[in-house]
Amino acid sequence: MKREPHRLADSQFDLAVIGAGIYGACIARDAAMRGLRVALIDRGDFGGATSHHSLKLIHGGIRYLQTLDLSRLLESASEQCYWLWAAPHLVRPLPFILPTRGWGARSRYAVGLALAAYGLLSSRCSVNGVAMPAGRVLSRDACLAALPGLNDQTISGGMLWHDLQMLEADRLLLECVQQAVAFGATACNYIAAQSLQQDQGVIRGVLCRDQLEGDTFSVRASLTINACGPYADQLLAGSNPLTPALARCTNVVVGDLGLSRGFGLPAGDGKRLYFVAPWKDCTLIGTINHAYQEDPDSLVTDQSEVVRLIGEVNAAWPSAQLREDQVRYHYTGLLPAEGGTGVDVRLARRGRLIDHWRRDHVRGLISVIGEKYTTARSMAERVVDLALARLDLGRRPCRVLQTRLPGAGLSVAPECVEESAAWFRERCRQAIKHEMVMRLDDLLLRRTDLAVRGQLSPLLLHWAADTAATSLNWSPTRKRQELERLRRLVPSLSIGPEMGQVV
Repeated sequence: MKREPHRLADSQFDLAVIGAGIYGACIARDAAMRGLRVALIDRGDFGGATSHHSLKLIHGGIRYLQTLDLSRLLESASEQCYWLWAAPHLVRPLPFILPTRGWGARSRYAVGLALAAYGLLSSRCSVNGVAMPAGRVLSRDACLAALPGLNDQTISGGMLWHDLQMLEADRLLLECVQQAVAFGATACNYIAAQSLQQDQGVIRGVLCRDQLEGDTFSVRASLTINACGPYADQLLAGSNPLTPALARCTNVVVGDLGLSRGFGLPAGDGKRLYFVAPWKDCTLIGTINHAYQEDPDSLVTDQSEVVRLIGEVNAAWPSAQLREDQVRYHYTGLLPAEGGTGVDVRLARRGRLIDHWRRDHVRGLISVIGEKYTTARSMAERVVDLALARLDLGRRPCRVLQTRLPGAGLSVAPECVEESAAWFRERCRQAIKHEMVMRLDDLLLRRTDLAVRGQLSPLLLHWAADTAATSLNWSPTRKRQELERLRRLVPSLSIGPEMGQVV
């Protein structure tokens, strides 16, 4: 991929997709594969906001049994199987355990019935012959053996199920963008959509600003897709908001806690459920949610939330003995909410597809509000179906379900790769050359993940900064600015002294 903003200004597109998180990336991929002329832009890096800040899980929908929402359960289970087939190099089934207690809804007998029902429903959701492993009920002894240190006398057993963990969530998204480009889409990061361009009640595209060069230009499109996540209402600049409430959602990365499976951990007053999951050579813990009412641009991780998350995990799992200085990386994203205040905020339970012709009598505009990774592909299919109808282009079958991601047959899973210094350097070179790296955090947080995992040495860090500076023609001042920006994003990172050019 090459960053070519002039192509955005010089072309007429069928679709202009604003926002290159996982929803925008999936929409661009699906539309390009159906033969539409697609532009994909983002104010920052591809997947650099909410999508980067996920807990790296594609949920199978077992929780929807509680509300008997069978359509969402089947959709989620099917999407799990799709990604397991389409991206075997980037995902893995990960077993999770939730301890059971008492005689009510959380008892062994209740969850046993739930697992049996889920197994029957989800068994029809295999994609191209690929299915997720079945779950089962555990005895008390088996549950405590699997979760050492969680010796709570009220535990009666456990529920074991599998969710899909993304070993490299940022690369999964990037490969969606790459595949969209391979099918003819024009993708460009660091292009901010400033305003919709309207002519006689019809949206004809969007006025944009190049965040790196400062140029302003128009992207002309027959249909504009607003996939801006927490910025969706800013693009509309109207009085009828799509996301009246937001929640900031914080996760942390700590060192390896010796787990072979993840588990759910009821914490606090019992209303919150945290997930603890092994990831490569680290452990992911989250998510703590809090109502958010400020500008999305003002979002930063509240350190008090990190402290509270660690404290509640320690209270529920005393043997963990986590400390604040063990946190290698913490990150916060914004998700749509349905109300509530403080930590009692309620996250939105469904994504939304808004046809602005029906809602506002404005032609040429569709908005999508996503709420989780799991349904991004299926929502994208619905968006493109609607787009084809609005463009009067007739039915064009979705090709995505028969298509794997580009790297599916080329490499083994990342956990099997020996990540030597030479391997890291080569991956950085390829990312700078082929993956539209524009900033140092693009390279070290989203094209590679040693910094996120606390494994990036000062030597490799400065080699990466020098290599990027040379390849991207950064001045010494720009390189220092990039290092400072990275320090703010990853406070635990050891920047070290300037080292000059490291070969």
